[in-house]
Amino acid sequence: MGINGRGDVILTDAERSLLEGRAFHAFFETMVPATGSAYFAFTTGDNPVLSVIQTFTTSSDVIDIEFFEGADIADGTSVTVFNKDRTSSDNSTILIKNNPTVNSEGTKIDKTKIGSTAIANTVITSIINGYLPWRLKANTSYLVKFTNTGNSDITVISRISIFE
Repeated sequence: MGINGRGDVILTDAERSLLEGRAFHAFFETMVPATGSAYFAFTTGDNPVLSVIQTFTTSSDVIDIEFFEGADIADGTSVTVFNKDRTSSDNSTILIKNNPTVNSEGTKIDKTKIGSTAIANTVITSIINGYLPWRLKANTSYLVKFTNTGNSDITVISRISIFE
């Protein structure tokens, strides 16, 4: 029991970020060409953040997904980042770019796959962070690389949750 006979409430970092108006979300589509690669990248602000990265496709082809830290990127299409507390006017410090120019991928820190050659027309999901969110460094560029091992173009939908 807490003070005055009340129960203590324990919040995760993600729940606390949401209640404080510091939980953000972005989503976008990336076309990955047959037997080719495509990227999206993001740069963190002045403080470390927690992040969850999910990717979805309905393709039966396999896509390798690699996650890099310290990437050198330029250009790309800016992605809108939404505050998950729709009553808050706070903005995220994360800058996301879809299809950036990649000068250097940086250091690979994770790899996974999505797709299946045995299952067609079903949604295939991959979460690059596994069971726990990533705690990402401040003022650092991160890159997600999709490599299509199939013979047809694939559209991948990406979702990023950010807790600042």
